Amino acid sequence: MKKKSKTMTLDIAKKTSLNNKTPGEKYMTPEFTSWVQSEHANKNVFLVKCLYVDMAGDLIAGLLLSQILYWFTPSSKSDEKGKLFLVKKLQCVKEFNKSTGKEYCLAKNRESWWDECRIKARQYDRAIKILVGKKIVRVKNFKFNNQSTPHIFLNQKTFIKLYNEKVAELKIREDNDDF
Repeated sequence: MKKKSKTMTLDIAKKTSLNNKTPGEKYMTPEFTSWVQSEHANKNVFLVKCLYVDMAGDLIAGLLLSQILYWFTPSSKSDEKGKLFLVKKLQCVKEFNKSTGKEYCLAKNRESWWDECRIKARQYDRAIKILVGKKIVRVKNFKFNNQSTPHIFLNQKTFIKLYNEKVAELKIREDNDDF
C-alpha cells in the first residue's frame, strides 16, 4: 500500500490577513519574496519532459530532443471569431531524398542552441549524435542565410515508436510499484 504524501501549495495571489502576506511569504525576506514574484513573471523558460530524457538516455540529448519537438509541434492560434487552428512554427522545407520527398526541417546552427536552451556547441555535437544514432532525427547540411547549417529532420515514425515503448515501460514500472 502506497503512502500518500501531504503537500502544501504556495499561492502568491491569495493573501492572508497577517501583514497582507501569503502563508509562505511570512517566512521569506522581502528580497526573496520579490525574487519569487519575478520568477513567476519570467517567460524565458523551457520545458523538458523526463520521458524525452529517458528516450534519449541522456540529459542533454533529452533537452535537445525537447527543443526539437517544440519546433516541430504546431502552435494553436485563434482567428478573430475564436476558432482554433494549428500554425506551423517551421517554414523551412527541404528535399532530403527521393523516397521521402520534401519535409519540414529545423535549420539551426550548433552555436545558436545556447541562446535557446543553454546547450553549448560541443554538447550539441554529442547530443545530436545520440539522437541520430537512435534514428529519432536525421541531419543534413544545407545553405541557410549563405552559411552551411545543419537541417534537422524529425523521424516521426521512430519518435512515436520509441515514445510508446517508453510509456509502456513506465506503466509497467508504475504497476509493479503498487504493491
